Amino acid sequence: MSHGKINEFQIGSSWKTYVARVKQYFIANGITDELKIPTLITVVGDTTYELMVDLCSPDAPEDKSCDTLVEIVKNHLEPDPSVIAERHKFRLKRQNGEETVAEYMAALKNLAKTCDFKDSLEENLRDQFVSGLYNDTIKQRLFSEKFLNYARAYEIARNMEAAEKQVSSVVGPSEIHKINQMPQKIFSRPSTISEEFHRGNQRPSSSSKTTRERKQKITRECEVCGRQNHHTSECFYRNYSCEICTRKGHLKNVCRQYQRNKNRNNYFTKDKIEQESNCDDSVIFNDSDTSVNLYTVFANNKYSPIKVKIKIENISLDIEVDTGSAVSLISESFYLQHFKHIPISEAKNQIVFLYR
Repeated sequence: MSHGKINEFQIGSSWKTYVARVKQYFIANGITDELKIPTLITVVGDTTYELMVDLCSPDAPEDKSCDTLVEIVKNHLEPDPSVIAERHKFRLKRQNGEETVAEYMAALKNLAKTCDFKDSLEENLRDQFVSGLYNDTIKQRLFSEKFLNYARAYEIARNMEAAEKQVSSVVGPSEIHKINQMPQKIFSRPSTISEEFHRGNQRPSSSSKTTRERKQKITRECEVCGRQNHHTSECFYRNYSCEICTRKGHLKNVCRQYQRNKNRNNYFTKDKIEQESNCDDSVIFNDSDTSVNLYTVFANNKYSPIKVKIKIENISLDIEVDTGSAVSLISESFYLQHFKHIPISEAKNQIVFLYR
């Protein structure tokens, strides 16, 4: 009774992989050297056997040794690629934003198979792995390592990736800037803003009903982390210290001191904006179905803008993150400096007014 089953070889699939499975089939079933050629010819199927006949002509495939016949088919189906070209593809590999560290490393290993690195395989994997990482924070951490081998680089990158995911799932947004909706008209960005405006002395009023609903909601939330799927006494973070007030027993997003500071600094009213506005510099986006006002909000210098480094058309740019923006715009000078080689498409039924 034979062990395992080998299907027919499909032209277009990997001959190298197929032969590796056939060799394991030989071992599992104790097939001797004399029976290897008959067994191989039997399992490969009609199409592959006809190919073997053509490649071995005027000799017959049965007259060849197993290793020789395998090599003949390999040279026809999978000729050795140019090492220089394969290494060039390997050097161009970069982690994209949707790839995990593990997926990125697997892709590098797949490309390295045809690069003939031999004893320098792990060194080349390490160098390309580090230089092609998408996350600059992880990359800088690896650059700081004095002695870094392939295994260590992969371990650090995976641990930092996992830590980032865990933190983002626990910590809420750091700040929320609330701005009241303005009437649909063109207005300007304030050229100067007083300290009173920065402090946001006028805070949105709330009805007694809203207050009661908020208090009822808080009683249902965990007093440690703010979530609603467990009791306060069962919270995993009950022994953690707050990064704002340093007190033990709650996280930043439920800290009273943090809430007071956020309310004091980040609420702005329509009247305040209108009082300190003029018509020198404003932007409005309009079409028949959509009207979106774009505001520029100035805060005090306590917090710096959040910026990320991205690549567009292989140009490295520092981009400020604005998660509340309805549309994303760039200035004409920015376009001419970086992307003038890309033609601008006409937007139908959309008008953008720029006032300087």
